Amino acid sequence: MKSLKVLFSLFVVFMTFSVFAGTASVFPMAAIEGDRLAADDIDTSIEEVIDDVKGADAAMFTDSLGTKAKKELAKCGENLGCQKKFISKAKKKSDFYIFSKMKFVKKSGKTIIETYLIDGEGSNLGKEKVNFDKGASTEKIASKLVKVWSKMLASNSVAKSEPEEEEEEEPVKPAKKSYGKGADSAIKEALEAYASGDLKAADKALDGAAEIDVKAKELKKNIAEIAKYIQKANASIKAKNYDEAIPIIAKAENLDEAILEMGSSSKYRVYKKDSVERVVYSDPSEKDVRMVDTIHSRFEKQREKLRKEKAKTVTETETWLNTRILEREAKLKKYDEDSKAAKQQKDTEYKE
Repeated sequence: MKSLKVLFSLFVVFMTFSVFAGTASVFPMAAIEGDRLAADDIDTSIEEVIDDVKGADAAMFTDSLGTKAKKELAKCGENLGCQKKFISKAKKKSDFYIFSKMKFVKKSGKTIIETYLIDGEGSNLGKEKVNFDKGASTEKIASKLVKVWSKMLASNSVAKSEPEEEEEEEPVKPAKKSYGKGADSAIKEALEAYASGDLKAADKALDGAAEIDVKAKELKKNIAEIAKYIQKANASIKAKNYDEAIPIIAKAENLDEAILEMGSSSKYRVYKKDSVERVVYSDPSEKDVRMVDTIHSRFEKQREKLRKEKAKTVTETETWLNTRILEREAKLKKYDEDSKAAKQQKDTEYKE
């Protein structure tokens, strides 16, 4: 009977909270184009823990949008005002809306997130600024934001006027076996060792984590495969069997790209991706056109000058060559004439 009373009281608390807590929609993380991938990773982690938000029944705002509206919302970038306009396009209205904007400080490596709470009428209910140290995982960021949102909702939710019920404490569960450092820390240490070229240290860093974490296990396997391919490729090159070495190196490069992609993610941030500057070309102005025409005209004049000089040189060369040919022919002709005259004179002297 006592257990039934406890269950009934918990059921009443749950029903009271469900009726009065209200609903909250969490907008995608706003960020500049360069931080967009990191923001998407944080949104993914938030979706996994959004049910932990207290003070309201929370859900991702994009769940209430159609496909076309989702694509348009993604174009808002860091503009929270742009995001706010999409409230009217939602299929289902909420009592609260949560907006967040992230900024990555390159100098310190910190991540700063400003989060805002507004009600269904568009009134601003509060703002919080949360700082995260360099290398903070997306799971840690999401967990912290959930706590901040729960606190903000608790101070604004209609449920605050309802009497609070004491929750029955859950029995303490036995602690799980510890494997030393966390899987994320081990992966980060392995990625740093891999970046320095120490494959043995990278493999060793994952010894414990590979037993409990799928990503660590996959990373350990890839590192071991790369070490094997490098050994095979070196043997083939040493034997001057280059055709055999090329496909082996290609396999190692594919695995290397996967590891670099993991290390470049916002979760680990071991490797830094070079930012690609986008160049936008506009139509040339009249000044630009005149400048190009002037350059083209100078080029044509110079080309014509060189053409005339070349033609003059060719003509002079041909004239000199023809003169030499005529002189040679004249000498040959004179030689033939002198030879004939000498022969005739010799024949005449012989007859006498």
